[in-house]
Amino acid sequence: MSTLKIEYLIEVDIKAIRIGKGLTLRAMSRKIGMDASNYSKMERGKASIDEITYEKFLRVKRVNKGK
Repeated sequence: MSTLKIEYLIEVDIKAIRIGKGLTLRAMSRKIGMDASNYSKMERGKASIDEITYEKFLRVKRVNKGK
């Protein structure tokens, strides 16, 4: 799988995680410890996502909705 395709899938995944959790962009950015502007750039593919940040997304994904 190409790097471009993997990056696209990650962008789609992080947006899907946020929407699935019922979180606003600002709320998600707080949960993963970054400012909303940089989070928005990552979600739109305008900034790269490092492995540590992606792990934070996955932790948010595993937490039950409403917690």
